[in-house]
Amino acid sequence: MINLDNIRQHQRLFIFFSFAAILFFKNILFQIIPFNVISILELWRHPIDFILYWMPKLLPAFFLASFTFITRHYWWTWLTAIILDIWAIANLVYFESSGYFLTVNEILIADNLNGFWNSIIPFLHLNQLIFPLSTIIYILLLLIIKPKHTKSQYRSIIITLVVLWLLAPYRFFYDNRSSNPYWTDVKKNTFFSTLNPFFFISDYIDVRDNPPSFNSEIGSVIHHSLVAYLPMTACDYIVWKISTKDYSKELSATPKMNKLLIPTKETIHPKRNIIIILVESFESWTIGENRIENQTITPNICSFINKYHCKYFPNTVSQIKYGSSGDGQMTIISGLLPISRGIACMRLPNNVYPSIAKHYEQATIVNPCPKIWNQEKISVQYGLFRKREKIGYNDASVFKELCVQSDSCDFCLAITISSHLPFDVGKNGPLKFSNDMPSTLHDYINSIHYMDSCFGVFLNKFQSDSNLQNSIVVITGDHTIFNEQSNARFQSYARKYNQPVPKTKGFVPLIIYSPDFNSSITIPDTIYQMDIYPTLLQLTGQQNHTWRGFGVDVTNDSLRHNRPFSVEEAYRISDMIINSNYLKQYEKQL
Repeated sequence: MINLDNIRQHQRLFIFFSFAAILFFKNILFQIIPFNVISILELWRHPIDFILYWMPKLLPAFFLASFTFITRHYWWTWLTAIILDIWAIANLVYFESSGYFLTVNEILIADNLNGFWNSIIPFLHLNQLIFPLSTIIYILLLLIIKPKHTKSQYRSIIITLVVLWLLAPYRFFYDNRSSNPYWTDVKKNTFFSTLNPFFFISDYIDVRDNPPSFNSEIGSVIHHSLVAYLPMTACDYIVWKISTKDYSKELSATPKMNKLLIPTKETIHPKRNIIIILVESFESWTIGENRIENQTITPNICSFINKYHCKYFPNTVSQIKYGSSGDGQMTIISGLLPISRGIACMRLPNNVYPSIAKHYEQATIVNPCPKIWNQEKISVQYGLFRKREKIGYNDASVFKELCVQSDSCDFCLAITISSHLPFDVGKNGPLKFSNDMPSTLHDYINSIHYMDSCFGVFLNKFQSDSNLQNSIVVITGDHTIFNEQSNARFQSYARKYNQPVPKTKGFVPLIIYSPDFNSSITIPDTIYQMDIYPTLLQLTGQQNHTWRGFGVDVTNDSLRHNRPFSVEEAYRISDMIINSNYLKQYEKQL
């Protein structure tokens, strides 16, 4: 039995340890749910490394808890725990949906979810309730002991903070152990640098300056803690806001810029019209005959690939970051890649962007969601001056409008919406599967099937329209929808029925029709979204355009295997180009 009298005699000490324990528990939980990074066996295999790994999760908890020694009231500990619960669950939802953790930039554009709030429901899980449950237990403990307002114990907080400061150089020993199985960062910190109380913040900001392809949020949460990540990202945002770094000189001195940007005053008119169908959350494993339980998910798209001269690339890597569909749209039509901090279409909508649409006089966008991803501004920067936006919020309306616009426009970007989370259109879909198929998977497959049925309207027009048959038609996805954590939940079903649901993150499909192709062919090579722009330049006879893009013409076997830019290089240089608005000086030539 708990002796309440003893606890009340040392109530500050009890509150200190109980609050620290709750915070530490939340830090541990935040390691287990997304990463499953805890193994008691490591305590025996690598005892020192195991302890050093968990130190950054423990010390912030003790640091926050130490302030209970000098405060008269304890309601702030409840509030702190509740804020951390909200922060944890929001990050877990965002991580599972996008593969990233939240930064201030994403929080500031939360209104972009207007009309899409139900899309987070599939990523809410029962294990996330453990966070608020732990807070409720802590609050009940305090209500039971009813702590009184006792004299502040300044000596205790000073001693605690000094001890924590002396323990701070754990990172120095952590980094410099050759046998360390947890941390492989190239940078080795000095002993004195780790004595800086704000070392973890400066360390995070340093990591954020790595190539944009590196997911610094994941590294920060793994190697620091949930508690520390909140001030980390806040300070990083402040540093970024006051930064005046100009990349122009660095870009001009970059040797490979002459492969990207070759200024020319010659105007090369495209030899063919372009239709781009950008399908929401389209994953390539859904394409194929008798794909899932002997049912064809995309019969019309399969028919299009097989009947007409198409090149099909099933292994196309989605290169989005924080901007999701906005990033996918930018990369496909501009050849640029997402920035490392924030979202280009939201943060820098007035920059000069290259765009394949700018090469056409009647470039049109068919978009059922004009209020998200800052479409009102960014569409103009992409050269999409003709907008068809007052249409129904469904794929039937999108494809119907695409058929109308294809009669008068020479370039059209049509964006679908019905396969957006939470896949409402698929809940009562016509395809029937085994009862043990996960409901999210069922709804997704049926929503893609619905998109395909709507595509059938366009296919019917294509079959009888010589103008369309002389155009280039591109069908691709803006991004994948399921990451490794999501797909892991589908694997028991996939194994039982031997279904092609990927174990890791999947690919988006890229289907290109051109009247210049001699036959249909499936090319299994891994390619990238950044390849679509230069491929379209080649297919429309504009390969000598001023802006060449980072990718390659994927219809050329040799170029696919001899890329001028690595993915890491492309991310790094693209980030500098966008942030410095470097292309403004070439605006008239883009």
